[in-house]
Amino acid sequence: MLLKDIWDNFANRMSEIELYHRAAKSTAEKELSYILNQHQILEKNPELKDKITSRHNMTFYEAKTGEIRVYYHRQRTIDEEYLDALLHKNKQYQWLLAEAYEEFEDFLEKIYAFHGKHDNNFWPLNDYGAATLSQLPNKDYEWYLNQATKKKGNPSKYIK
Repeated sequence: MLLKDIWDNFANRMSEIELYHRAAKSTAEKELSYILNQHQILEKNPELKDKITSRHNMTFYEAKTGEIRVYYHRQRTIDEEYLDALLHKNKQYQWLLAEAYEEFEDFLEKIYAFHGKHDNNFWPLNDYGAATLSQLPNKDYEWYLNQATKKKGNPSKYIK
């Protein structure tokens, strides 16, 4: 595998994650803006401020009859809706951060494998496992990548 291929793959995945981030941000901003607008309307009518602003029936289709059955009911105030929207936005961002971290970790493994293959002095001896120095030129990139993934779980091991 070429260094350019490793970078292109990483950049492609990170750009996908960035696009997901932009979509999540846009959706959250629209939802929060709508809720804030509703909140302002309620502020102008204090008698409505603590009233329920949304009601939700949780349902499923009964397998035998196909009828809709309600299994739970939720009511929320405007303040609860706002907090729920923020929580949902934060959960999406957390997931995207986890994905980005995993991509970065994979990128480090691939770069580490690339350098191990192209410079035998780059890796500490124990990273080569049971392989001898004379066997290293015959090893392919996948072997080096497999060795690099054995360090998985601690990206700082690659940069020391």
